[in-house]
Amino acid sequence: MRRAASRLTATALLVSTMLLATGPNTAGASITLSAWIKSKFPIQVAATQSSSRPATMRWALLIGLNDYASPTADNIGARQDAESMWYTLTKLGWRSDHIIVIKDRDGSAAHIIDGIRWLASKTTSISTVVFHYSGHENYTRTLADGDNEAIDVELWASDNRLIIDGTIGREMNRVAAYHMWIDFSTCRAAGFNDAGMIKSGRILTYSSPVTELSYEYPPWHHSVFSYFEINVGMYGKKADANHDGKVSVEEAFTFARPNVVAATRNRQHPAYIDRVYGSMFLTIP
Repeated sequence: MRRAASRLTATALLVSTMLLATGPNTAGASITLSAWIKSKFPIQVAATQSSSRPATMRWALLIGLNDYASPTADNIGARQDAESMWYTLTKLGWRSDHIIVIKDRDGSAAHIIDGIRWLASKTTSISTVVFHYSGHENYTRTLADGDNEAIDVELWASDNRLIIDGTIGREMNRVAAYHMWIDFSTCRAAGFNDAGMIKSGRILTYSSPVTELSYEYPPWHHSVFSYFEINVGMYGKKADANHDGKVSVEEAFTFARPNVVAATRNRQHPAYIDRVYGSMFLTIP
């Protein structure tokens, strides 16, 4: 669940059924793409990569959910967060046929899993990968995903179905990459740190720790975190701390964090986990 920073009020949402992936989710396992992915994104399904063409080694799955099935309250800027990430990546030379954007009612629980599996089907150890999610979440306590956590968080899909954090971890474990940026803009975002999420070569940026909410600001039509991290920091290059003309993921987060804390009046404190050696850049050689 996300909150509007101008109101800082809670909205009661319907908790619906949980989606758990079936079968083993091991890295390198055979991946079958869904009929929906094939029909909705035929160009991205057909795309390939080559080590001799650096732009083809970049892949991204961007999810932004504003429009939810009733009676769940809609978001204000989640779709725009994902669209801003798309604009940023394409401005940097990323190929549009290597990026899938899942928005609004398309973002059902099944389709989100479909998107992650598409990503896993395309990437290898030479790939550079971005995964972004902006939307609602839910928190619960369950042993269903086998992680025995005190607090579990779940992606709240637009069809009011939930994807438990352990399932997200198992699915993301199948995504191979040289560098991967996993970016969550949702309440209790840092709860998405299960096994399979944190690996060498990955940086995970969270709009808030597992104990805090995350906020949107209606006049900006974005979440507060993504606005500073993506729009201002990365796209606007305000995060270019060393003035080398490019913004690393680390620089974008470092720029965004104090701005988010100030904008939310100390209610939201973004967090990150960095397993990248050096810095991760989204520019293409």
